[in-house]
Formats: sequence, C-alpha cells, structure tokens
Amino acid sequence: MRNACAGEARLTPVFGETGQWQGRVHSVFRQVVNVTFLLEGEARLVVLCGPGLPLLPDSIVLPQGWLEETALFPGAPVLLSPGELWARGRSITLLRDLKWDGFMPPLAGRPAAGELREIEKRCKNGFGSFPPVLRPRIEAALTDGSAQRWLGLGAGLTPSFDDACVGVMALCRAVGHPTPFVLEDLSMTTEVSARYLRLGQEGYYGQPLGRLVATLFYGGVEKAARELLAVGASSGADMLHGVAAALSYLKA
Repeated sequence: MRNACAGEARLTPVFGETGQWQGRVHSVFRQVVNVTFLLEGEARLVVLCGPGLPLLPDSIVLPQGWLEETALFPGAPVLLSPGELWARGRSITLLRDLKWDGFMPPLAGRPAAGELREIEKRCKNGFGSFPPVLRPRIEAALTDGSAQRWLGLGAGLTPSFDDACVGVMALCRAVGHPTPFVLEDLSMTTEVSARYLRLGQEGYYGQPLGRLVATLFYGGVEKAARELLAVGASSGADMLHGVAAALSYLKA
C-alpha cells in the first residue's frame, strides 16, 4: 500500500539509482514548482506537484499541502536523492513509481489516423497566431528537417512550435521511425520547453500525449484527445497538431 505521507517519484534513468543531487527552484506556479538540477554539466528540470495532475516524466508528486507548507521560492536550494527530498528544512520520503515513467516503446500495428485528423481540424491551436505569410514554412518545418530554425516560436513557457515538435517525436517514436528533424541547440527556447524536448528526444512523454498516441493503435481516440486538449492554454492542441503532422508525413 502506498504511504500517504510519502512523495511519488517518476524519475528517468538519467538520475540513476543512487546519488544525491543539489538543485535550485527555477519557477513557482499555483500547482507546480520547477527545480533545476545540474547533472554532468546539463541542466535538468524536475517538476514538483500535488496530487491530481496528469503524470509527467521527471516529476515528483507530493502529498496534498506539502508544497504550500514548504513555501518554496525561486532560487531556494533543494536536495534530491532516490529516496528523499529536502527543501527549506523539511524532508519527505520518496517512493519510486515502478509502473509508469513516461517511456514510450514502439507500438505494434498501424495507427488509425482518420478520427484524429477530424478532431484536429476542429481544434484551435497556437499556430493560428503565426504570420500567414510564414505559416506554410513553419508547418513544413515540422517534417522537412528545418525545425531547429523555428524553435521557441510562439508564446508561453512551452511555445507552440516546440509543443508540436514534441507531438511529432511521440508519433515517430511509436511507429519506430526516426524523427524528421534534429534539434541540436535547445538554448533557443525556454528552459521549461527544453525540458520536454529533451525528454522527447529520450523517448519520454507526459501521460496525456502518450495515451493519445496509444489510442491511435488501440482505440479510444476521442476521449484521449479531450484529455490532451485540456493541457495548458494551447499546449495540448499544439501537441495534437504535431501528431497529425507526423501522421501525414508518414502517410498513415
């Protein structure tokens, strides 16, 4: 039985089974706190959150009220080990989630694209804010190898173009096909967006996106699409747009 007084860690293998990592709070929002850890010279963001939010890789779900009581602020030091989290004089035991870490293996079969395409046509995504004269080039960049040039395009912590790139990565990963672009410089976008792009490069995705991609193979697309579209202001719609773009690219 899960310990109600413990946190639940969904850390990717980059953090390892042993060790201790010193970090600092990157940003604080109403429901989540982002913490930056430096691992082998590379900054990695871990999301601290309360229960009830969609599952994310490299995240720690803490008991209700723990974050509020700890009152973290940007720059506050945080210490993490595989079994414990320390912040502002408080510590909490962490249990590793062995059932879900967000990793997506290749899926068997051929994705059913028709239903998702119809849903995507009805969605309003962030691409609508791009200049009409540039939009065809931006759309093409999702699958023609020029994505690096447009990285960071769009408003918010995770710009729309980046979110669509994550959607492309997820679908390509599911079918075992190389992603049609290489992102070598993630400094061109926000640190939060770089987190999700880096995780996508490594094969890790948030639960709503992973579930949507799986339903293309096993059924239940409409419900999964609703869950994904509820993510962020336009992030979910932008990721769905990327999945649809990848389906067209792969002629699925």
